[in-house]
Amino acid sequence: MKNFFAFLLAASITAVSLSGCGGSAAQSSGSKSGDAADQGSAASAGSEQASESKAGGEFKVAMLLPGTINDQGWNAEAYKALQAIESGLGAEAAYSESVPQSDYEQVMRGYASQGFNFIVGHGYQFSDAAKIVAKEFPDVDFCITNGTETQEPNLATTSVDSYEFGFLSGTVAGVLTKSKKVGIVVGESSPVMNAFSDSYLFGASYHDSSITGKSITAGTLEDASKCKENALNLIDDGADVLTQMANQAGLGVINACEERGIMNLGSNGDQAPVAPDTVVTSVVQDMSKAIYAAAEKSKNGELEAKSYNFGIKDGALYLTPFGNFEDKLTQEQKDAISGYLEKLKSGEIDVHALMGK
Repeated sequence: MKNFFAFLLAASITAVSLSGCGGSAAQSSGSKSGDAADQGSAASAGSEQASESKAGGEFKVAMLLPGTINDQGWNAEAYKALQAIESGLGAEAAYSESVPQSDYEQVMRGYASQGFNFIVGHGYQFSDAAKIVAKEFPDVDFCITNGTETQEPNLATTSVDSYEFGFLSGTVAGVLTKSKKVGIVVGESSPVMNAFSDSYLFGASYHDSSITGKSITAGTLEDASKCKENALNLIDDGADVLTQMANQAGLGVINACEERGIMNLGSNGDQAPVAPDTVVTSVVQDMSKAIYAAAEKSKNGELEAKSYNFGIKDGALYLTPFGNFEDKLTQEQKDAISGYLEKLKSGEIDVHALMGK
């Protein structure tokens, strides 16, 4: 793709260039253009730079992350995708961790002005910034994960089905609960997290209509202690199976379950390594498949300004092994869980139809 050089950075951004499974930090800094004339001149210069880059066959991919790559979940999955893109598509790859909302536009502009062809904002919260910056760099492909808004000609979204994600997790919780009370802690209110929460509670009651559930919105994606406090409240209310969707902060929910000796269901990535005697299984939202697919389309000049959605049948959602719980679960429980998974794969269970979504 061609790239337009528009704005230089007002402050340093960290762009870590990947090499295999490792990375080395590289600083990129500059001053932001302050008026329309400067911006237009920069864009013209960037157009020439982009043409040279395309002619040379370079494919450069950058990713903005709301958290850290070691969260064993949402951000870790994105980092895995970036590594796969580097090795599988021969791309030059870079990323910025824990990008504050105030810097979204600035960091995106920085990558675009450095000649990156495909820029990913990992999470719906990057949508507004992407819509603004994408207009300034019409020949750069932008993509938001789990976003809901697209914009011609160059802003797409790629996601994993949040309703299938939550429903599968909810049915597992329904199979496991003894108290017939389940709970969930989400980081904040958003279309994606709300869909996950609603379908989780729906899935649990689908398995057994006598099961009740409660969802708490923590209001944070970083504060693990806040999520832990919310989880303890759910446990005190009788919930004996919890799950979470709160990025790094969600680790606090696992910690609460570990302390109280109740079961937890990991989400996004395989979270069993965090607490192997607490996390029964994880429902992996394999965003790496969704991100890789979008990157491949971008490299081939085929990425459209639309929403791409992947689910269980695409292999973008799956359950991890039961690990330390393999001998603790009954065969009846295992069969019930695998039964739901197979019915979702085959389409026998259509979550969207059941929930009217």
